[in-house]
Amino acid sequence: MPATYAVLHAVLSELRGLPIRSLLDLGAGPGTAAWAVSSLFADLERVTLVELDSRFTEIGNRLHPPGPVDWRAADLRVTPRLEPHDLVVCSYLLGELEDGVASRLLRAAWESAGEALVAIEPGTPRGFARIRVLRDELIALGAHLAEPCPHAAACPMREPDGCHFAQRLERTSLHRRAKSGTLGYEDESYSYVAVTRRPMDRALSRILRHPIQRPGHAVAALHSGGAGKEGRSAEGEGRLPPGPEGALG
Repeated sequence: MPATYAVLHAVLSELRGLPIRSLLDLGAGPGTAAWAVSSLFADLERVTLVELDSRFTEIGNRLHPPGPVDWRAADLRVTPRLEPHDLVVCSYLLGELEDGVASRLLRAAWESAGEALVAIEPGTPRGFARIRVLRDELIALGAHLAEPCPHAAACPMREPDGCHFAQRLERTSLHRRAKSGTLGYEDESYSYVAVTRRPMDRALSRILRHPIQRPGHAVAALHSGGAGKEGRSAEGEGRLPPGPEGALG
């Protein structure tokens, strides 16, 4: 749960300018998204968590996610009728479903989203492949890309390449014992797409890989593009300011 919360918080923080008053989390697990959304959107009034596994629901009830929470049991493989909510979250869900089932559920989720929809999958080749398909389907449905893509043109990333991010979180001693870990931190890799009903300002480009530091400058692989253009990957070089060993911040 800590790693999932860290990822959700990082992704949803990019949508903080939206008027989010209600949340629908599909495949909610123990209610992790409710914690992340409540910490970012002060006007949150209504939370609906859909989870079939009663064990997760029991844990979630014990944890008491903030705000008024409505837990609902539903098999999302049989697309249910979804009530309108400002924000719809599908985290680590659609990649576990068959393609046709995932597409039907995505359409239903988008139809119920009043402001935004977010889909997150593991930062693996399989996870990114699913996100790339979801991205194309959402664009076809008329959604506006918010993050992370700098454009709505065809995605140039193909296997074995992929677009993923890493969220670092600190581990407590209890967390280390629970995961049999020795490091005081962990990096959670994920891929995602966030779309909105109305256009939002997007970054002009994204850094795809860790920059390569060279004497006096650094090289970064960039992904950029624009309306009506194919996305592209390019290398841009920038001078580093003087400093001890020219270290990157």
